[in-house]
Amino acid sequence: MDKDELKFYLKKSGIDFIEHKHPAVYTVEEASRYEGDLDFMHCKSLFIKGKKSRNFYMVIMLADKRLDLKYLESGLHEKLTFASKEDLARILNIYPGAVGPFSLMNENASKVIVLIEKAIWDGDKVGFHPNDNTETLELSGEDFRKYISSLKNKIVII
Repeated sequence: MDKDELKFYLKKSGIDFIEHKHPAVYTVEEASRYEGDLDFMHCKSLFIKGKKSRNFYMVIMLADKRLDLKYLESGLHEKLTFASKEDLARILNIYPGAVGPFSLMNENASKVIVLIEKAIWDGDKVGFHPNDNTETLELSGEDFRKYISSLKNKIVII
């Protein structure tokens, strides 16, 4: 789903957002140059997979935190690895730098297990790329929860 289709879906679903356009960004550091002064929780999404189960997970967390993979492995009871570029394309229909919860709308993504940091789930305002790393969509916490609840994915608040 491209960003225009996504925005249409959000509007049709009564989910409000504010668009912030910027040059393409591929890392949290690059994004902070353009989004640093914006008043929302800066988030990142990581796409990982279980080595044995072959389950895919999207971890949505605060941008300034580092993923503790060992801790996550102990909670999920399996070894994890980062998904490949090919996995991103095949399952989420996106490219590195554009991973985010909006890519869960893609047809192949319904079995991805979504792990959301509690601070983000409870947050007042959040921002994510709309399947394109040249924009960030800002949503209220209520609208983010409404969007996430519209998905078919298993959602776990961590």
